[in-house]
Amino acid sequence: MIISSKNSCIKIISKTIDAKVLKKDILNNNLIFKFIPDLGFTPRKKKIILRIENKNKLKIKFSLKKPFIYGRYQKDFSSTDIIVLCEYLLERLRQEDGICSLHSSSVYKKNKAILFLLI
Repeated sequence: MIISSKNSCIKIISKTIDAKVLKKDILNNNLIFKFIPDLGFTPRKKKIILRIENKNKLKIKFSLKKPFIYGRYQKDFSSTDIIVLCEYLLERLRQEDGICSLHSSSVYKKNKAILFLLI
């Protein structure tokens, strides 16, 4: 499965989890459509391969060279965890191209407001 954003993509592979089940779980999770900017499902110029494997012990590696999640799928981690990790990796690749996401929140009360920005 490919998850892409701007000029980058994540290829998700697994030898121990059914690819159709994993793809269905990820696509049925609405977070993916709200959380990843410029979401696509086609290969892009920059690519990272994310390995996801069923193992008895949970282990996650946040490396751009060899990222992986080991653990029991749907027990130790879920499709939400995979989506969040993919966005983290995609954000890192986008930053290398000079593209940064802007996250914000605001509070309004009695004609006064505060805006919080995270870059």
